[in-house]
Amino acid sequence: MRHASELNTLAGEPLAKPDAWNGLAAVTMFLAGAVGSVRVNAQAAASRLPVSADQVIAANIASRGGLAHLERVRTEKLRGSITFSDGTAHPLSSDLARPARIRTEITFDSGRLIQAYDGRLAWTVNPLGSHADPAPRVLPTGEALNVAAGGDMDGPLVGYKRKGNRVIFAGLDTADGRPAYRLDVVTASGLHDSYFIDATSHLQTKW
Repeated sequence: MRHASELNTLAGEPLAKPDAWNGLAAVTMFLAGAVGSVRVNAQAAASRLPVSADQVIAANIASRGGLAHLERVRTEKLRGSITFSDGTAHPLSSDLARPARIRTEITFDSGRLIQAYDGRLAWTVNPLGSHADPAPRVLPTGEALNVAAGGDMDGPLVGYKRKGNRVIFAGLDTADGRPAYRLDVVTASGLHDSYFIDATSHLQTKW
């Protein structure tokens, strides 16, 4: 998973997790660029429990440069890896642009899986497995919702009430051996996910 992540005008937020990625365990992102981050001692953070979801989200936004900075970001590039439940990791790249556009590629030994949303249609090129097809095809509704959700550059936590999302603070957990606050999210469209916010940097490290 991400051990550190940083954001500027070329860095961004989470990747959607399509239903088709059966067995997906976690997504790792290393975000390009840098901004100043809010630093707190992890043990001190743990001693202040319980905290609220709103406090964790506010610290996360501050660590990424603040809301005004995030809103000025027009495009993002994410580079990292995706790890499946069998322990295998594969290179992943994701490019986003406002409003709500995303293109993601995962590189396997046997080819590249592409998923994208252009603000209107979600589509994929999947040359792998029993449904291998080198031609683009429009995704069904369930998978399309996941891909489109990834086009939200700010992510489901920023402005979650306005977006109709529900966020539950699930306490202090661990992500890659480091203390992290866990936030369980249910989006307005019914998608469920958990986000881990590092207790020291307040940056998102795992989802």
